[in-house]
Amino acid sequence: VLKAAEAFGVKPIGLGPRDSLRTEAGLPLYGHEMGLGSGKGERDLGVAEGGFGSYVKPYKPWFIGREAFMAREKTRKGVVARFTFTEQGQRMAHNGDPVVDKRGKVIGWVTSCSLDSAGYLTGQAYLALASAEEGTPIFIYQGAPREAGKAPSEMKPGDKAVLPAAAVVVSRFAKL
Repeated sequence: VLKAAEAFGVKPIGLGPRDSLRTEAGLPLYGHEMGLGSGKGERDLGVAEGGFGSYVKPYKPWFIGREAFMAREKTRKGVVARFTFTEQGQRMAHNGDPVVDKRGKVIGWVTSCSLDSAGYLTGQAYLALASAEEGTPIFIYQGAPREAGKAPSEMKPGDKAVLPAAAVVVSRFAKL
């Protein structure tokens, strides 16, 4: 392919551009937005949690696994949603970074993040269903430290605190 397209300027690229394109478009990657776990626990994301449940047709007569899919749907608590940071120049969010709501309650975690064509960090995160609505403000601790640091009541002028960056849930798939 590269040899045949050489005259057109086609060159090989790495995984970074692929991730940027798929994340901005709201597309999943196995191991990030789907199938994160070993079959047990909160990070074992299936098709519906990955945001593609509407494409599953359980009424089809040849649907192998219908019962398992329907049972899982009854207990599903979250979905992968797309988000955009509200300011440019933010630090990159990484898989597993915690996402909190406006009251500071953890509502999910980042699955993917990359720079979009407008220069904002755009990503996907597994969020509680109630927090996955388009327009919902969320806050992300990028590269959350292992230790919390000083308690706010112990802080003095000049001390630093880790704060989450503001983001907003956007349409699951990019609108052209």
